[in-house]
Amino acid sequence: MNLTKNKPVLLQIKRFLSIPFRIIRRINNWMLSDPVVPGSLEQRFPKAVFQNPKNIFVGERVYIGVENLFIANRAAITIGDDTMIAPRVTITTATHDPAQNPMWKTSISRPVSIGKHVWIGIGAIILPGVQIGDYAIIGAGAVVSRHVPDKAVVVGNPAHIIRYREVPQVDTDTQKRYPFWENVLEDYLPSTLITKSQGKEDLAVSQNQLSDVNKDHMMEMN
Repeated sequence: MNLTKNKPVLLQIKRFLSIPFRIIRRINNWMLSDPVVPGSLEQRFPKAVFQNPKNIFVGERVYIGVENLFIANRAAITIGDDTMIAPRVTITTATHDPAQNPMWKTSISRPVSIGKHVWIGIGAIILPGVQIGDYAIIGAGAVVSRHVPDKAVVVGNPAHIIRYREVPQVDTDTQKRYPFWENVLEDYLPSTLITKSQGKEDLAVSQNQLSDVNKDHMMEMN
């Protein structure tokens, strides 16, 4: 029998016979995997990555964007109520001792604490041991290696304070309407400017109407 000539046929037979084993392996992997627990971090924020989620504590009305990484090996990450974390933010409690050789010999864990009403911009990095106070703002791309006081606005690498915020009184009515992103259009555009077209919601806003809306919004802010 010429095996070389019949090699394509033999490969097809081999693939066919391996199908049941592949199915059994996938079922086995699925049964051994950890289920998504209702109310867990994985269910609340499915597009973020949580390493050791049992050490991560997230408050109420918290927004966490996509592609975020939370590393909490042996120390906790605590996030207060009403905090917003933009996409691609990294928060880690794990580091190493550069005095060791090799440096990976010793693993060091320091807890990270983020207060209430904090806004962390896109791509920011929060390093081990950092404490961020209430109402602080972390600029996009900032690398935070030191504590941030309440109401401070920090930017840069390493992050440094550029100013302090004036914090208005909490709008309790808005808090009740969480999640806030479902009401953004209602907050900034009159309902008469929102129409339905071909079964999809589209914004029918002319340039003049949008300009008037912006003017009214600026007057409210002033």
